[in-house]
Amino acid sequence: MSAAAASEDDLVDAFVAYLNAAGFEAKFPDAVPEELRTSSADYEMFNWRIKAAPRNPWVEELSEKLPEPWPKPFTSLVQRYRFCNFEIGPLMLFANSGYSIFYELSDRVFKDKGMFPTLHKWLSSIRASI
Repeated sequence: MSAAAASEDDLVDAFVAYLNAAGFEAKFPDAVPEELRTSSADYEMFNWRIKAAPRNPWVEELSEKLPEPWPKPFTSLVQRYRFCNFEIGPLMLFANSGYSIFYELSDRVFKDKGMFPTLHKWLSSIRASI
């Protein structure tokens, strides 16, 4: 592994540690796979945390369908961790659990047939100008 890759992985690991320490909003059972649950919360909801994964085979298949590669830190996150969807300020990250849940990345990234092509075209134009 190159020094740059190790550094990106270290940053992602620190990001995950920070998020897990801060905690996440509890979710209903249909949004939290059992392997991510840490405890029951009130009203039949579950607390959860981001967990390291030995392998996320759906990520490679999904990556092959994308017209552009993801940024390396995001790739590090989705290849090495499993998590529910969560928000950081105005940004929501889709879940990366490998299960059929509503906000699952491997399904949601292509759901909006109008937005996906538009965002892809916009992103490609930005990358071309850099």
